[in-house]
Amino acid sequence: MEQPVAATAAPSRFVLWLHGLGDNGRANEPVAGYAFAGARWAFPTAPTAPVTCNRGARMPSWFDIHDTPITSICHLIRCYSKM
Repeated sequence: MEQPVAATAAPSRFVLWLHGLGDNGRANEPVAGYAFAGARWAFPTAPTAPVTCNRGARMPSWFDIHDTPITSICHLIRCYSKM
């Protein structure tokens, strides 16, 4: 008599991996092989948009970044005012 095929259990975990500025989801797919065995993964790519801190260059970005702490004028003023 033929045995019934066991149902595959649905994944109990889901990982939504968001890439960094200027990157894309596909480039991060190898990460799935390192952790969370059996989890379902998604690697979306952010829309391309101008990024203020990069002088308006268009790149994949989840949100606009107005300045970075190291190069922002506010940071420089705070650093030099302590001297």
